[in-house]
Amino acid sequence: MDTTAPLDIFRIDKNIAHNIDYISKYHSDNNIVNSDGGLIKNLIYYFCHSYQNNLFNFGNFDVIDFASKFGYSPDYLKKRHPEPEQFKGKSPEEIERLYYQQEEDISFKVYDSIVENALYILHTKPIIFARGARTVDYQNNEIVYNKQSNSYLIIQQLNTKTISKITKENRSSRKLQGNQGSKVVYQYTLNNLFIENLSHYYLKGAKESLIQLRKSSLDDLYLYLSNLKNTLALKGTNKTTREETPNFELLCKIANIKSIKENGEPYDNKYRKRDLVKCFTEINKRSELKFEVTWVKSDKQRWNYIPILKFEDIKAVDLADEKRSVFKNRLSHELLEAFRICKGGDYHSDNRDVLFMSWLKDISQNEKEKRLAYETAHFRTHGKISQFIDNMKDSFIKKLTLINSLNELQ
Repeated sequence: MDTTAPLDIFRIDKNIAHNIDYISKYHSDNNIVNSDGGLIKNLIYYFCHSYQNNLFNFGNFDVIDFASKFGYSPDYLKKRHPEPEQFKGKSPEEIERLYYQQEEDISFKVYDSIVENALYILHTKPIIFARGARTVDYQNNEIVYNKQSNSYLIIQQLNTKTISKITKENRSSRKLQGNQGSKVVYQYTLNNLFIENLSHYYLKGAKESLIQLRKSSLDDLYLYLSNLKNTLALKGTNKTTREETPNFELLCKIANIKSIKENGEPYDNKYRKRDLVKCFTEINKRSELKFEVTWVKSDKQRWNYIPILKFEDIKAVDLADEKRSVFKNRLSHELLEAFRICKGGDYHSDNRDVLFMSWLKDISQNEKEKRLAYETAHFRTHGKISQFIDNMKDSFIKKLTLINSLNELQ
């Protein structure tokens, strides 16, 4: 990886990283399964990325934009899925009726392309967090972290709007090709628990690293190790210990290193260790994550199979700068939501970004709503309301006339 070029770093829900192998691989019929695991992960990353970098189009899924940002072919994404989740348990006649319903009812959608099927799964099948999930709540004006060992949906609501429909004469062709002939706009609402974690319970990942390592199926291990580095930093260290280190078997599992041969015989661990070392080398080479590995043994082991990972010196995170970044992101979304409520017609205009900035700079319009947006963003970022909040809101309103972009919000 070119380490001189700036990386596209964004926040990812730590629950995803902590349970990444359960999202990627088959574990039970109740979990996200099958060959869509990789695409589903990248859709989740895309939602995280869009929340922070695509304010005016956040909530609208664009296949071309996703394909461009996360290294997919649009034609592949629009191909007909061989076994759409929406068709499970249905007879050919029932599937035929679904297509007929789509023709007659503009509010109904058949999710039969590869990317549509992944969106449908994220909307209908909760992600099960086998290792538990941490979620954020607000009680008595303070942030409270809860352990939620169950699951949650990523996409709370999913709607579509078809711009151009395939004619009935082409229906049979569509059943073979999927909905690739239609121009469809996908509108989604993310789960609030997921959104809150992007402000309070997250790690940072590089989009370029995720794409590079996906090619060698090492993106899961990269994200797991990034989470480990983040956890160590919170403890004030950059090195694991003999007692607290990732288990060899777990690392092999996340790295897709098999333990059993096709003939049922076990693989020798020395060869699995060799392959794991190659995976570590590849991640060091193709990502911003840099670390050293030393192998030791326990008292009960004959050979060294305990990896001690030492990450390069972790730069001290300026918590104040980090909070400012999170706050600016939340404030932008709160203000856009206020704009939607106050100026519905302008919000749905093709010129929304220009109209929004004009409305924002005009302090004679909806000052009360802008103040509320500021206070809400402040509380949702810091978990409490400052005793100086009224002065802060006054200062914010006065500065609105001077800003030329959302990057200047403070």
